[in-house]
Amino acid sequence: MDGDGIDEVVLEGSFYNMGTLGMGLSVVKLAEGVAEVIQDLPEVYLDNCGSGVGEEAITASVVSVSDGQLVAEAETIECP
Repeated sequence: MDGDGIDEVVLEGSFYNMGTLGMGLSVVKLAEGVAEVIQDLPEVYLDNCGSGVGEEAITASVVSVSDGQLVAEAETIECP
């Protein structure tokens, strides 16, 4: 991803709790048998429309690669 010749993988993690769904991404570099997290994007998607608490909305991000890093551009919309 960053052009250094070492492999990286993007891992997705998610949770659902009390009406809220969240997803995040981590970039992990794999070198010499060691995995190292080099970047975290903790909230690339957040939907709390079913929570019944606070401001209910959906925030979703478009994720791209720029200069060897993941970049997230988020947009928030009202719940349907």
